[in-house]
Amino acid sequence: MGAIFFYVRENVAPPGGHFHVSAGERMGWKLGRLSGRHAQVLELAAPDFAWDRIAAFVHEMDASKRSVRRNRRFTRKWAERIFKEE
Repeated sequence: MGAIFFYVRENVAPPGGHFHVSAGERMGWKLGRLSGRHAQVLELAAPDFAWDRIAAFVHEMDASKRSVRRNRRFTRKWAERIFKEE
């Protein structure tokens, strides 16, 4: 089997399914002062055939044991384009 490329990013997932966070909230989260109503999650873009296995690996490697989820807007194609631009 060849190499499998995947991408992980941090995100904040407030309850109710919407996403809105201010710069002050983001800084508070980085300093450990973000309210409990905002759950920090990891989003994973990986091939479907290996998604569950990679998600379990990412969760185990994360010191904070954050949940790993899919986000339809965070795709491998999008991540590859962003890395190419950098």
